[in-house]
Order: sequence, then structure tokens, then C-alpha cells
Amino acid sequence: MCGITGILSPQINRERLAQANDLLRHRGPDDAGIFVAEGIGLAARRLSIIDLAHGHQPLSNEDGTIWIAYNGEVMNAPALRAELEAAGHKFRTRTDTETIVHAYEEWGTEAFVKLRGMFAFALWDGRSQTLLLVRDRFGIKPLHYAKIGNELAFASEIRPIFHFLPALTRRTNRQALTDLFTIGFVPTPQTMFADVYKLPAAHMLIAQNGSVAIRPYHQLTFPDDPNYLQISEADAVDEFMAHLRDAVAAWRMSDVPVGSLLSGGIDSSALATLLTEVSGQPIHTFNIAFSAASHDESAYAQLVAQRIGSQHHTLHFGPEAFNLLPQIVAQLEEPQCSATSLPIYLLYQACREAGFKVILTGEGGG
Repeated sequence: MCGITGILSPQINRERLAQANDLLRHRGPDDAGIFVAEGIGLAARRLSIIDLAHGHQPLSNEDGTIWIAYNGEVMNAPALRAELEAAGHKFRTRTDTETIVHAYEEWGTEAFVKLRGMFAFALWDGRSQTLLLVRDRFGIKPLHYAKIGNELAFASEIRPIFHFLPALTRRTNRQALTDLFTIGFVPTPQTMFADVYKLPAAHMLIAQNGSVAIRPYHQLTFPDDPNYLQISEADAVDEFMAHLRDAVAAWRMSDVPVGSLLSGGIDSSALATLLTEVSGQPIHTFNIAFSAASHDESAYAQLVAQRIGSQHHTLHFGPEAFNLLPQIVAQLEEPQCSATSLPIYLLYQACREAGFKVILTGEGGG
């Protein structure tokens, strides 16, 4: 998890940019950087996963005309890099960040549909004086923005936006509040704050010459061939497993160790098993146990851990954990109707203490 922020403004305050970046320190404790040019400021906080020593951000192309602040991971970066090197592009790092820059040089905004992974980034094209904000196809990585007058601020979280734009008042978005109590979440592009928005998944924001446009760069399509639907159950299982195994192998790409949460349910058990297969060695798995039998699945997790031979870590959820609730709510920025935030926080805290920056999880799989 990294953090990005920045502002498009006639007057760039370098100190304010650095202060806004520091508000994201918890997202990227390993490195910090800023880029300032006329009318634009970019900043990034980095959690180092790929090319630990040379991935400083913001990062530019060779002549400094294109700059990027990036959060995420592009899983097909090695394949794209090989294609770009064959086209004559020269790389100075092994990061997927630099791959995006060269891909944009080669293909323009058409490059974004080629990216496979989770990401949110801000790209400044100094040649055309254009700012591009881009979010991955599923909206895994967050990206917020707000525009007041001739200033456009953006960030992985909302706090830096208010820091950049003092004229932006903290008013409740009543429609978002209605949605929250009606459907259980705040749908994109709304946030709980009036005039602050989420960039939709698979979309890009284009800011140029004072105008702002939001457009999709990818739209989901389905085959027209009716025979495509005539698939046997066995073939469907085989195809699904092939895709899942390929996804786990791709998401394992990291220069640091990768572990897995393990609840004992179908999602996390499948991921932990496949991660063990593609790793070729025992992995670390993490589970949290509850005193209430109706919520405790730790016995199932232990069975899976024994089956795959993982080094298993079991935490115990006690009443004292509720003391962390104010701290967790402060980090969320948006109300949630899920009770999992507290145990998940404790699990990730344990993962970090065990030396892990990258964890596979079945959360969200339903």
C-alpha cells in the first residue's frame, strides 16, 4: 500500500505539498518524494515491494517531460517491459512504475487498458500540460479528487485534499448518507463529503487548459457467440482453476515475502493452497480466533494449515481489541456496515510484525 497526492494549481506551495504527503505516511513508510513544476505538484509515499532500492517516486521518463505518482502493482509489467524494450525504450529501474511511464510514451492513453493489476496513479504530461488520474478496472486502489475554482486536488485519501483546499468546507453529503443507510455503502463517485469524489473504476480524469473530463478507458464486454455459454461443468471448473492459479502466480510477484490470511473458508483456503503450490515451499498463514463459537472458524483454518504445511499464526480476539476502534474509524474515512474492520486490522498488524508487507486474502470474495 502506497499513497499519492497532488494538486493542479497556478500557485504550487512546496511546503504544503510536503505536508499533505506526510498525511499519508502510514500508507508508505519506506520512502517519500515530491515533484513540482509550473502549475503542478505531485507527491508519493512508498511501501517498497519491487526494486526496493531504486523505486523512488515521483518518477519520470528520460527527459523529464512525463512524471508519475503511483500506488499499486501491475502484474503484467514484465511482459509489457519486454515489449517496450523491443520497441527501443530504455529502463533504469525494475519497477512497474517506470513501465507505466514508458507504456504511456509508446501508446498514449491506450496504454491503460493493457495494465493488469491494481493501481491508482497521477501522470503529468508536461508536453501537453495535461494531468491524468487513472484507477484500475475494479477500483481496488482508492483515488479521490475535488475541484475548487482553478485548483484540482487529488489523493489516495481525503485528508490531503482538505489540506490543499482550505476553501473546501467539510459538509456532509446527504445523498451519500441516504445511500449508506439504504444499501449499506457509499457508491462511487460519492463520498461522505460534499464536493469530494471518488474516481470511478476503469476511468481516467483528464485535466487540461482549465477543463476536466472523466472518461472510461475500459468497458466490460461479453462474447456474442452463443456457443460460448454451452460449456460443461467440468470444463468450467478447469477454466476457472486455470485462471485462479494464473492470478495467484501473478499476484505473488514481489521482492519481499508473501503470506496469506486463512479463515478456513473456501476463498482463503483456495488462495493459500495455490500460493503454496506456486511458491514451492511452506508459506506463513494468519488467522484470528473468536471466543464465540458462532464466529470462530479457527479449527477449520488449522486443518487447512496442516494440510498445506504452512507456518500458521493464530491471534485471539478479546474485549481489549475494542479499545482500537476509535483509531480504526479514524483511518477508514468512510462509514462501513461490516464488522470485519477490527479483526482484519489486528490480522494485518500481526502480519506486519511478522515481517510481511504483502498478503493474499479472500476478503471480498463473499
